[in-house]
Amino acid sequence: MLREQVLDQTLNLLEQRGLATLSLESIAELVSVPLSDLRRFWPDAEALLYDSLRHHGEQIDIWRRQLLLDDTLSAPQKLLARYKVLDEQVRLNRYPGCLFIAACSFYPDSEAPIHQLA
Repeated sequence: MLREQVLDQTLNLLEQRGLATLSLESIAELVSVPLSDLRRFWPDAEALLYDSLRHHGEQIDIWRRQLLLDDTLSAPQKLLARYKVLDEQVRLNRYPGCLFIAACSFYPDSEAPIHQLA
């Protein structure tokens, strides 16, 4: 089991079905991994959610840094590149920014760790 595969599949499930349907059981079935293997890394769905959103945030930061450091693009081209990627994601029925909004709504306490990620 690759950690990134589990996190990516969790993000896909969240984007397609929402937070209310997230469970370790559903992820174990989706990635064809025994539930006991998942529990070694994530004791519950909330831990998996937090780790998945943190992973997602890291992916966004890496992409953003690569784009900002690309000296072959002008500032307007860099801005347009962001919209191009967002358009591609939406066409794939992926809504990456919405996950953070949904997570914060699902955990309304502003002290919840999810709010620190968002």
